[in-house]
Amino acid sequence: MKRNREIDKLNDLFVRYLLGKIGNEKMLEDMVNAALSDFNFEE
Repeated sequence: MKRNREIDKLNDLFVRYLLGKIGNEKMLEDMVNAALSDFNFEE
């Protein structure tokens, strides 16, 4: 079975650029904590 699925590489590069820059550690931490909270894990 063949899946025709297009992946936009720009999204991944943007997230890496945004969250990988020095000084954006708090933004990354907030995003991880939000994901943990959504799945009822301790932040």
